[in-house]
Amino acid sequence: MVALVQQSNSAFVAARRSVTRLVALNAAVAIAYFVAGKLGLKFAFVNASATAVWPPTGIAMAAALAFGPGIAPGVFLGAFLTNVTTAVSTGAAFGIATGNTIEALLGAFLVRRFAHGRRAFEHPPGIFRFVIFAALVPTIASATIGVASLCLGGSASWQAFAPVWMTWWLGDAMGALLFMPFLLAWNAGSRVDWTPRKIAEGIALLAGLVVGALLMSGFLFQSRIGNAPLGFALVPFMLWAAFRFSPREAFGAAFILFAINLAGTLAGHGQFAHRTPNASLLFLQGFSGFVTIMTLFISAVVAERTHAETRLREMNQDLEERVASALDSLFESERQYRNIFEHGLGLVCTHDLEGRLMSVNPAAAAASGFSAEELVGRSLGEFMSPRARAMLPLYLERMRGSGEDETILPIRHRSGEDRYWLCRSRLFEHPGRPPEVVGYAIDVTDRRRAENLVADSERRYRALFDRSLALVATHTLEGTIVSINPAGASALGYAADEMVGTSLIELVPGQLRAEVSAVLAALPETGTGEGLVALRSRSGEIRTFMYRHSWIAEAHPPYVLAHALDITERLRAEAVLEHQAMHDPLTGCANRSLFFDRLHGAIAHAHRAQTRGDAHCKVALLYLDLDEFKPVNDQLGHAAGDFVLREIGARLRARIREEDTAARVGGDEFCIVAGEIRNAEDALQLGESLLTAVREPLAWNGRELRIGGSLGIALYPDHGDVPEALLARADQAMYAAKADGRNRVRVA
Repeated sequence: MVALVQQSNSAFVAARRSVTRLVALNAAVAIAYFVAGKLGLKFAFVNASATAVWPPTGIAMAAALAFGPGIAPGVFLGAFLTNVTTAVSTGAAFGIATGNTIEALLGAFLVRRFAHGRRAFEHPPGIFRFVIFAALVPTIASATIGVASLCLGGSASWQAFAPVWMTWWLGDAMGALLFMPFLLAWNAGSRVDWTPRKIAEGIALLAGLVVGALLMSGFLFQSRIGNAPLGFALVPFMLWAAFRFSPREAFGAAFILFAINLAGTLAGHGQFAHRTPNASLLFLQGFSGFVTIMTLFISAVVAERTHAETRLREMNQDLEERVASALDSLFESERQYRNIFEHGLGLVCTHDLEGRLMSVNPAAAAASGFSAEELVGRSLGEFMSPRARAMLPLYLERMRGSGEDETILPIRHRSGEDRYWLCRSRLFEHPGRPPEVVGYAIDVTDRRRAENLVADSERRYRALFDRSLALVATHTLEGTIVSINPAGASALGYAADEMVGTSLIELVPGQLRAEVSAVLAALPETGTGEGLVALRSRSGEIRTFMYRHSWIAEAHPPYVLAHALDITERLRAEAVLEHQAMHDPLTGCANRSLFFDRLHGAIAHAHRAQTRGDAHCKVALLYLDLDEFKPVNDQLGHAAGDFVLREIGARLRARIREEDTAARVGGDEFCIVAGEIRNAEDALQLGESLLTAVREPLAWNGRELRIGGSLGIALYPDHGDVPEALLARADQAMYAAKADGRNRVRVA
């Protein structure tokens, strides 16, 4: 907001200054117009408002050309005041001021539009256009409007319209011709170098011009000379001013000549004095117009020639400087080339279009195993193997055709080894000299060997990549797959092309994606990593891969290289083996080994809880022995017995929590480990639930089987603090339940 206010204040101050300047300019123009107009009207002989000497026209046009149409109010005000203070009506003064303002603005516009504006005096065509568009055309408008205003206002008769109009027009035209160039030239400044000699020349010119003008106007030797036509005698002085000085001094000379002759004419002597003052002034104006136009044209020609000479001198000097600079650059280039040729590590040589060596630098000679003297004058083909020699004519043909070439040439070393030179050659043709080929070469033998090794390595890697049975892939840190081998893509149910550009993260199950993304993001710091990752295949199956990945930072751009092996089937097999090792194969319940392991864990957990202050965290060991099982096994066979055991195991597992354990510890004996039991009532309730499940009828081959059970319970730490003690107490409680009539629960 503060910046906006400051900007607004700055704009207001600038606008106020602009208005103030415009008002001051208009005031100055009005004053100058009024003063010059009053002086000009002193020579009004045919009418009080029409004079053959009218400087305000030149002043107004010069101001309009220099400052633009904004000075129109000043011109109008000056013209109005000049005429309203004479013997004319206010309406006539208004009309005259309007005509004078139109004259100034029209003249400035036409000069600016068709005569190059303030540069009109620099070229002869501009002078011609200035005379037409400043002195002739706009003055017609002013004379016509002004004289018509006088006649309409009663200050002149219509019968006198023609002589008054002619006087008015001539005064305005001469005002434009004499005063406008004078003011513009003096405002532009002098281009003369005022050395003492030039000052002396200027004084001589001024003295000669003044003396001649005094003689011409009758102020000197009037009695002897009379009205002799001496005007042409002063032409050499005007030519002197035009040729030897700038337009400002030339226009000044014309003005001095006019001023002195005007004074003599008004005094009644000199060659322009005639019967009437107005006729005398008209003759004077005619002569002055001729002199002024001549001076303008000659001055423009001289200025144009001077400008051309100056420009030519500048161009010549610039050319000399460029030639000198080019020679310096040429000498420096030659010196640098010689240094490169003699001391550079690059291999440089020149040869003709037949392949004969013309010069060889020390580096090229050393690379070939020969001396420079042994090489110069011999053909390139002599230093090639017979197989490679066939390349030389093709190389020379390309040089004759295009003038430049880049190729690898096999050059045989003095030792017999073939070296490979990468050559860049260009043909140079010099007048009067045979053409020569300049070649610059580098020995790329070692590079070619390295490239071949890299290519072989790339082929081996590609074969390993394509034929590996494991998953091999490259991807970005964000997981975007750059490449993947066929085996890896096939393990996930895709083709390799389908997976390129897809996201590896999208294949990870949702709950694991954040973890995998974090592992990848840390690779630039860790460098490498390994582990297991789950990926979803096209069919939706989750496959487990054991992976190892590395961050390849030196590549451009860097990438992640991943190797992975699908271990899903192995994990499944291991899980089956582990389950078989820890579970009863008939019932699927835990075996004695897993039972004791779980019981140890439950006791340790309860002990930690009680140590922390939770005295109600107990472990319940429930010992179940099936009743009426032996008759089923003896009467219906082992198949029925196995069926009963499987069903009872399944029912027990269904009635306990996931963290509890049901184990088969004997032929028809089962143990249940239940952790985080609060008291004996909880354990008794669990036991009753298990017996209820056991008592439910079983269907075997169309027969209904009923099995019962006796169940004993022991609590940690109430009945023991080690597994063996708890098992013994639970066993005792189970036999107590049998002794009480079977199918019941007893707590130790």
